[in-house]
Amino acid sequence: MGTQADALTACFLQAANDLRTAVERCPAAQWQAKNSDGEWTVAATAQHAAQHIPGILGAVLTIAGGERFAPPAMAAVDAQNVEDASALASVDKGAVLAALQQGADLVAAQLPALSDDQLAVTTQIAALQNATVSAAQFAEMALIGHLTDHLGTMLVPV
Repeated sequence: MGTQADALTACFLQAANDLRTAVERCPAAQWQAKNSDGEWTVAATAQHAAQHIPGILGAVLTIAGGERFAPPAMAAVDAQNVEDASALASVDKGAVLAALQQGADLVAAQLPALSDDQLAVTTQIAALQNATVSAAQFAEMALIGHLTDHLGTMLVPV
């Protein structure tokens, strides 16, 4: 709908494609190895990034719709991340690729429908010291940034 939405969608889809390529190219030994943060396996990192796409997209849509967005407290996010690191440590590539495709399909279907005005809607986010953030900024930071940040720790050439 809006040119900004199209640009954000293209950036997201590039990040998702980069993650997909990294997963597909990752050798089995590296898939189970710890990534550069030393805490997560590459498998857990990739699955974590992929499985949270729908929820992050939902947050972007909530902000864009002018609704109050109340993310979980950082302590809850940290606790979930600890649980994810353990539970997802040996997930197989097929599950990661399926979750990534599902998320990419959702973003490709829903994000481009947002207008520039919707993407300019702002909210305050407590987890960011009550910073005022627009839906577009949240899409850049959380939807796209979540993928690219985790991809950067995976040590898999794209």
